[in-house]
Amino acid sequence: MTPPVRQSPPRAGDPYGLGIVGSFLAPVLAIVGLLIVAIITINLLNGELPLGLGRGTGTNGGTTGDGGPARTPAPSNVVVVPEPSTPTDEPLFLGAMTYAKAGNIWVQTDDGPTQLTDSGTASMPSWSPDGKYVYYIETKRSRGFWPVNGRPGTYDMEVPHLMRVPVDRSGPPEDLHSGRFREGNLIWFSWMRQPVVSPSGKTIAMVTDQPRPDERDVVVQFYNLKSGKFSRPDLPVTSARKGACSLAVTRERFHVSAAEVGGQDTWQRATLGFAVVASEARLADATIDEIDRYLWSRPEIEVLDSTTHWLT
Repeated sequence: MTPPVRQSPPRAGDPYGLGIVGSFLAPVLAIVGLLIVAIITINLLNGELPLGLGRGTGTNGGTTGDGGPARTPAPSNVVVVPEPSTPTDEPLFLGAMTYAKAGNIWVQTDDGPTQLTDSGTASMPSWSPDGKYVYYIETKRSRGFWPVNGRPGTYDMEVPHLMRVPVDRSGPPEDLHSGRFREGNLIWFSWMRQPVVSPSGKTIAMVTDQPRPDERDVVVQFYNLKSGKFSRPDLPVTSARKGACSLAVTRERFHVSAAEVGGQDTWQRATLGFAVVASEARLADATIDEIDRYLWSRPEIEVLDSTTHWLT
């Protein structure tokens, strides 16, 4: 007698006999595995070790606890100062230093760190000569008004402000000068960077395009704390820098857009770019010729090459 033929052999869905047929265990294990992967991924994205391993309980934004260092968005507020070899030796850390951490100004001494500001937008701190103040730049949100595509419109601005704060925290931060600029209905702002106080404490040198950002380039200027006015120092300038400094004159004279588009990191050479918009090609070509003749006529500028690109 011939035995009946099976329609499908045993374990047809698992020919090697490795799986569990007809059980809910496999889907459950798959879900658990996905959850573990998700938890580990979230921990790593937050800068933590998976499942809380190595989590510190320190204070001051980064001291170690029983599990390791705590996460901090910037260097911690702890400065390691070597201990004197003997109790009678002088401390190895004398004086104080100032720095910006997470948008706030701090002062560090051998006694520990002191937070001077809490705005979250401060940077570029610099000491006053007497050590009583820290000068810095702080950005504040404001609304600007400027034509965009031929139509006036508003936009968000991050306006730099020159600030100072007493080191002993005897008073709040002082707003010395704002980069916000207004002319008629138009509102925009100028740049202010890297303030450094003079030995007399009366003048601050910084990189800025004050007082008219529409007519000046970003250069080193002196700000008089008493008069509140800017002045340009008489610094030696190479021919390349003189060419870059003539951009404001070119803008005003020919009513074109002008910028230094290359060679900013070189002292002897600069690449200047000019943009002309006109209703007819011949008008744009005539303006370009005038700019070209003007630059070639300047004795302090040596023009090495010029090219023209047309967009229609």
